[in-house]
Amino acid sequence: MAGNPNVSLVRSYMTLRKAIGVLGTVLPVLVVSGGKIGSPYVRGSISAYYYSNMRDVFVALLCMVGVFLYTYRGFNWVDDLLTSISGLLAVGIALFPTRRDGAEHGPVGILQLSDLQTSMVHYSCAVLFFLLLASISMFLFTKTDPTLRMTARKRARNNIYRICAAIMFGAMGLYAVLRLVGAAGPHLLLWIEAICLWAFGTSWLVKGEALLGDKAASAPSPQTAGHAIS
Repeated sequence: MAGNPNVSLVRSYMTLRKAIGVLGTVLPVLVVSGGKIGSPYVRGSISAYYYSNMRDVFVALLCMVGVFLYTYRGFNWVDDLLTSISGLLAVGIALFPTRRDGAEHGPVGILQLSDLQTSMVHYSCAVLFFLLLASISMFLFTKTDPTLRMTARKRARNNIYRICAAIMFGAMGLYAVLRLVGAAGPHLLLWIEAICLWAFGTSWLVKGEALLGDKAASAPSPQTAGHAIS
């Protein structure tokens, strides 16, 4: 007997959400721990691991996140646009590396720009990436289809989305303030990036209902599996 195609589509849809969450969560752990192989030196940011033995892992994971976000389809065109832009920004972070530690070096990245030029693109992509992810979690994930009943678990998920967004906004704001007053430590950016990625990953894991999932009696249609109800 052929399976219900809606069930298969929804499972694939939820799996994609979970995959985005897992990648965001494990990226800082894998890159930093792997970077200690052969060197105890902890770099000042996750992006700085582009210049380590973990370059391929860093680029691959970010590109996977980017592709998954770009191909993700939400409840309406706004969701699609914001997640697609987020995906392109993730790829931009990977392909336009940050500056190396110390003095300026020669051309880097696939376009062979100076590390100053490529770092400007990198930082712009990174800031916009986290701002968009926080906004998606705060304003899109918390939407609810008015034709559907708000469940207790949906309310709980909404609270987590807001907390994750607040963490991302707060972490970025804290970094900006500490940099402005000259109180940024050598590994502050590393921790800020890791916190933002963990909050981002948690939000998408909850969105994929790996946590606090509803136990529906029957599988929803792909149209009702979008941003607005989960």
